[in-house]
Parts: sequence; C-alpha cells; structure tokens
Amino acid sequence: MDHDTRSMGARIARLLGDHGNIFDNHLAQAAGVGRSTLSRFVSSGQLDRPFQGLYVPGSIELDEATLLRLGLRVGGDRCAIASVTSARLQAGWDRSRDTRLHFIAPTRHNRGARPDMVFHQTAALSDRDVRPVGDLRFLTMTRTCHHLGRVLTPHEIVYIMRSSARLGLLDIEHFAFLVRDHPRAPGNGTARWALHFWEEGSAGTRGASEDLFLAGVRRARFPEPVVNTRGCTGLPDVEPDFAWLRLGKVVEVDGPDHDSPEARARDHEIDERHRAVGIETLRLPSLAVWRELPRALHLVAAFLADGSGGSSLARRSSRSAGVSTS
Repeated sequence: MDHDTRSMGARIARLLGDHGNIFDNHLAQAAGVGRSTLSRFVSSGQLDRPFQGLYVPGSIELDEATLLRLGLRVGGDRCAIASVTSARLQAGWDRSRDTRLHFIAPTRHNRGARPDMVFHQTAALSDRDVRPVGDLRFLTMTRTCHHLGRVLTPHEIVYIMRSSARLGLLDIEHFAFLVRDHPRAPGNGTARWALHFWEEGSAGTRGASEDLFLAGVRRARFPEPVVNTRGCTGLPDVEPDFAWLRLGKVVEVDGPDHDSPEARARDHEIDERHRAVGIETLRLPSLAVWRELPRALHLVAAFLADGSGGSSLARRSSRSAGVSTS
C-alpha cells in the first residue's frame, strides 16, 4: 500500500469516526478526499455507497443506529423516524411483521432506495411533530399514532396510545385535533375509530394472539365485540378480552400465564361473577388460536349463536381443543 493510499485511508477513517460512520461528498471534499479516491475505496470494498453522495464503512453489516442516522441524512433536515419503527423504539411496540425502517419528511428524497428503508411524504412537519432523542429525530408518538392508521387496526393503535400515554408521550387532545383536522389523510378513518375506542375505555388488543383472533372475527363477519374495556360487563374491576354485550357473551384468549392454579382460580371466580349477571364465558387458549384458528372461530360462532347449544358444543369440543366454557 503506497503512502498516498495510507494517507487517504486515515482521512476516511477520521471522517467515519467523527460523523457516526456516515459522511457525504461535502465533508470528504473539506477533508481533502476527492471523488476519484472515494470511488476507488468503494470499488475495493473499504467503503459502501448506500445512497448517492453518502458513504459508510464497507464489508460490514451496519447496526440499526447507523441505519437510522443514514435514513435521516437521506431524508433531509426535516426528516423523522416514523410509523412502526417509531412505535417500536419509542413505545416498545414489537408486534409488526414489517422490519423495515420507516421515515417521514415534507419532501421526497432523490438519492435512490434501499429495500430495508421506507420514506413517507407529508405535506408539513412542524417542530411540534418532531421529538429529538440524542442525535436521532422521531415523529412524536401523537403524530405516529395518527400515521399508523395507514397500516394498523384501530385496536392495535389504541394499545400503542395507552403505552405512549403511560410514558408521557401522548397528547390526546392533539391526536383528536389531527383526526378532526385531516379528514382526507390516508388512514384517518382508522385513527378516528382508534380515538372512539380510546374514549370508550378500550385498552386495545394486548398481544399478537388477540390481533389474530380479532382479524378472524372480522373476516368471519361476526358482530363487532367490545375489546379489553374495563367495566363494560358491569363488573368495574374486570376487563374481558372480547365482549358481545347484547348477546351476554365473553370470549377470553388465555396465554400461558393463565395456566397456574392461582390464575385458574382467579379466572373461575371472574367467570362465576359474570354468570351471576347473566354473561357466559368461553375461554380459548392462545395456542389454539395460533394453531387452529378456523376451529376456534367455529366454536365461537356456535357460542354466540345459541346460549345453551353453543356452550354445549364448546364443552364437547373442549376435551381435544383445550377450550373451556363457563
């Protein structure tokens, strides 16, 4: 390796170290590194050029923090981390199958594309819409929840809203303003339903098995249930998973935490209290929802259709499907 190559390599290493493993043509030029040198280092694999005019270390897998900074650089000064990425990193929501990194900006960038990044465009992005965290910029969780109307269900959004509120990251009055003020925005109808369920007291769907079950209920065109709303059945300290109040029915999707003797005793006590006020309960193990959703929905259909008949069918089937009724 000649002296000139070693000198340029040292300058490039300093550029990467000083700028979080990302630099552009302007920074390179200021450091005395010309474009021909950059092209040579890209060709040799020592640098990678993921977007036009931007350089990162070559031959290594970039960590998420570097990719986030890269996306923000590509999107421009007003760009922010958005959508499911924002919900995951700010509110801990990890149920999306979309592993791409999402960004939003007032203008569309023209530096090319990567399959692991998505850039959304918005008409405006004010300082109120952006939350700085270190050297990253996030869409606020209030705007994020409204933006999520494009890709999530209302009850998934409500769950994220509740999590954000507990962290002090949600301004519900501003969320309501966004719903009212952007009637034609993509996903606003879904956000409007999320606001409605929030105002009714719903906690949203609490896990992936509940998401799957509710999607199946809607595909089967069952009546819409009340979801995780404390006190909806008249018991102020009870929050049933899915309640059909006019039918006097509750369906619980029980995860492994319901398997202990103590949990079973608590569940039985709640079921008996519901029975005392005229409400029947069907309990489905979450594993049955994952493995045998069509059969689980068949049991639910019978349970909803006929009080004694549905309950009897479910009891007969419970021996093999792990389903219990009360």
